[in-house]
Amino acid sequence: MKRVVKLTEKDLTNIVKRVISEQELEEGIMDTIKNIKDKITSIPDIYRGAKGLYRGYGMDFFKNMSRLQRLTKELKRLDIPNEKVMNELKNLKTKVSSLNIPQANKDQIVNHIDKTLQSFDDYSKNNDVVLSDIQTLNIDSWK
Repeated sequence: MKRVVKLTEKDLTNIVKRVISEQELEEGIMDTIKNIKDKITSIPDIYRGAKGLYRGYGMDFFKNMSRLQRLTKELKRLDIPNEKVMNELKNLKTKVSSLNIPQANKDQIVNHIDKTLQSFDDYSKNNDVVLSDIQTLNIDSWK
């Protein structure tokens, strides 16, 4: 048997205020954790920036190149599932090519798949070029 609890308007208002304040507190903690994480990940960038300053390139140049390298590596890591999808698209292209449908429809599907594959390949190659260019700077060295 369920109990019926009667609340006054004031009680209900107090409960709502308490829930809102608890949510704000939790959000504040998460924001603080995110800020700390951002500062920790920027420490290597600042250290590399000091190396760039020492080597005569300027602190901002090496610091930003370090960040670019870190972000590009993160993009490449996130692209692993996309590579699986691209392989599935290649398989689909092969399957569509062997179907018995009108050639115009077949060509339309294959062209869309080719455009998608080409765009992803260009994107991947560009990320590889960025990483190799940064590697030639040797931003981890003091010399």
